[in-house]
Amino acid sequence: MFVSVLDVFKIGIGPSSSHTMGPMVAAARFLDRLRESPFTAAAVGCSLHGSLAFTGKGHATDRAVILGLAGFRPADFDAEAAEVALARIRAEHCVAPPGLPPLAFDPAGDLVFDYERPLPGHANAMVLMARDAQGDTILQETSRESGLAIAEMKRRNELAAHDAATLDAGITAIWDVMRRCIDRGLATEGTLPGGLSVRRRAAAIHARLRAESGLNATPPHVINDWIAVYAMAVNEENAAGGQVVTAPTNGAAGVVPAVIRYWLDHVPGSSAARIPDFLLTAAAIGGIVKHNASISGAECGCQARWSITWA
Repeated sequence: MFVSVLDVFKIGIGPSSSHTMGPMVAAARFLDRLRESPFTAAAVGCSLHGSLAFTGKGHATDRAVILGLAGFRPADFDAEAAEVALARIRAEHCVAPPGLPPLAFDPAGDLVFDYERPLPGHANAMVLMARDAQGDTILQETSRESGLAIAEMKRRNELAAHDAATLDAGITAIWDVMRRCIDRGLATEGTLPGGLSVRRRAAAIHARLRAESGLNATPPHVINDWIAVYAMAVNEENAAGGQVVTAPTNGAAGVVPAVIRYWLDHVPGSSAARIPDFLLTAAAIGGIVKHNASISGAECGCQARWSITWA
C-alpha cells in the first residue's frame, strides 16, 4: 500500500494507491530480479488474490500489473505512453521491458483473478512468476513480510516515487510548516475572523501552562492540556486562514504536529532527528485509513473524519 508522505502531510496513479501503485511497483521490482537471474525467461504471469482479486478490476489493478511488467514505474509514469503500450500488449500478447527479451504475456490468460485462494499475511496479495521456453517456472515471488519497521518500509516505498534528497527535503518542509504554525498560534491573541467573534484561546492557555510548569501540584492530566493547546494553536491558525499542513485534512491538521511538539518539548530523550520516522509512520497509517475508511467530510461527516483519521 502506498500513499506518499509528501501528500498525506502526491506522486501516484489512480484510482487506488494500494491497488495500482503497489502492484505496479511490485511488478517492476520483479523485473529487476529477472534481470539479475542467470536463467532466460520467455514468459511472465501474475495471479491476484484477496482484495486485489475481488476489487482489482474496479481499481485498475490489472492495468497496473500489465504496465509494471512492461517496465512502467509510478515515478516517471507517462499516461499517453501507457495507453499505447496497453493496446500493443493486448494485441501482440507480449511485453518488452527494457533490459529483457520480449516476454510472452496475454492479459486475458496470464493475469489471473483468483477469487478462491486468499494468501496468508495480507488482504492485498499477488504472485508474479516467470517461465522459460519449455514452460517451466524459473522465478516466482509472493508478497511476504519484510521484517522492516513501518517507517523504513514506508521510506522504501517513497523512494520508488521520489529521490532521497526530494523526500528528505519534503519531510523537513512539512515539519517546519507545522512548527511555525504552532508558534504563531501560541503567540497570537484576539478574535478569529468570520463574524462570530470567536476568541483565540491557545495563547492564554499556553501562558497558564507555562506558569504552572514545574509546580509540585501539577495534575497528571496536564499532559493532555499541553497536547491540546498545541493542537488548538494550529486549529486557530487554520480558522484564521494561516498556513497549515493537512494531516491529511485541514480539520485534523492540529493532531500530528501537537503530538510531535509535545514529544520534543516534554519527553526525555526525544530528538528532532526522529521526526522523519514519526511522519513516515503516520503517513503509512493515514494511507491505510484512507483506503479502508474515509477522510472525506462530505462522505462520512467531519466528526467521523477527525476520529477515523488519526485514531
